[in-house]
Amino acid sequence: MEAARHFSKADMQAAHQLSTDFWLAATSCYRTLDEAEPNPSLKLAKPFPRYDFLRKVAREFDLHKTVIILKPRQMFISWLCVAYALHKCLWQPGTRWLVVSKREADAFKLKARADVILQNLPRELALLLDHRAEDNKGNIEFVGGSAIHFLPASPSIGRTFTASGVILDEFAFAPWAQEMLTSLQPTLAGGGQLIIPSTPNGVGNEFHTIWANAEERGFHKVKLDWRDHPERDQEWYNGVVKPLSRRMAAQEYDCDFLQSGAVVFDAEDLTLHTQPTKDAIKAWNTEARRHRDDSPYLIGVDTADGLDDGDY
Repeated sequence: MEAARHFSKADMQAAHQLSTDFWLAATSCYRTLDEAEPNPSLKLAKPFPRYDFLRKVAREFDLHKTVIILKPRQMFISWLCVAYALHKCLWQPGTRWLVVSKREADAFKLKARADVILQNLPRELALLLDHRAEDNKGNIEFVGGSAIHFLPASPSIGRTFTASGVILDEFAFAPWAQEMLTSLQPTLAGGGQLIIPSTPNGVGNEFHTIWANAEERGFHKVKLDWRDHPERDQEWYNGVVKPLSRRMAAQEYDCDFLQSGAVVFDAEDLTLHTQPTKDAIKAWNTEARRHRDDSPYLIGVDTADGLDDGDY
């Protein structure tokens, strides 16, 4: 590149190290934005957080082609994923990444995070790398042929070209989940990378199916806990879940597949009511070894949901 002529040999060696070490580049050169900050004057770009759990997730990106992440909200995972895809496009000419969200508005929010990173690159790095040929609401293309596309979910996503990598953000809530995975097969077959981060949304959806069968489907599993965040404690957790239903707390922060779905009975209530029965059955099996008239019984009913596609 023309700008590279102004850099010394030591500068280029340092740049090469950044190109091969995503975590080093993220924590030394990329910046984030505190989107929860209500005061606009305080909403300034800040260094990428050096949390240990983020470092471990970044390491998984380097080690595995297909990664599925079960995560709570507000853990910087979306920032990490966008930074990773942008990192690949900046340092590897001809690289194309897709970042897919459930809706167009969500895709544009992730694009805005890429904008924050690019706008706050160190000057020397911007001169070396930031050669944008096109930059609009949903796409960033670089002179070297790299591009990152921010798209809403679509059943034919990825059919127009084979991507170097794909991020399916909040995949548990995405429409056309199975169709998207089918259309992305050429990307995977060609050695492309697939990263699927999401909070849970009950059982039976494609995200849960992949998680439950990750080994046979070739996915590396990463499960995060809100306690992994060094700035979170029980008081923080109690505050954020206080206004939420048990279902929403299970979905947003507890990473509980079963309780985050459209359950009829609460899991804690079931445990509370069934444990005495389990204890009684255990006592009956170990002591009496025979039926007693006063033994308690538990009866459960699976009611139909009346859905259009079945379960009448």
